[in-house]
Amino acid sequence: MYAPDGRSVVPEAQVTFSSSLGDWTRKTDEQGRFGADLPPGKYPLKIASPQGQLETTVEIAQQTEATPVDRDLRFPQRQDRFILRK
Repeated sequence: MYAPDGRSVVPEAQVTFSSSLGDWTRKTDEQGRFGADLPPGKYPLKIASPQGQLETTVEIAQQTEATPVDRDLRFPQRQDRFILRK
């Protein structure tokens, strides 16, 4: 996960997926990475960090074998799309 500048990673961000089974929360590591074992479907995604907050939806496709998915999540470039904390 990258900050709005597109170069800086976002460590220790709280990443929350929501589903009918409840919320799953993870934290990004020192390189801005996180993992979650989710069944196929669409999931609301919330990210909270010192760099800002982001809400979006991600879709997990059905896979025939276990494969890591590399998503390049970036905070939006426009300031009106995220909230900066003071």
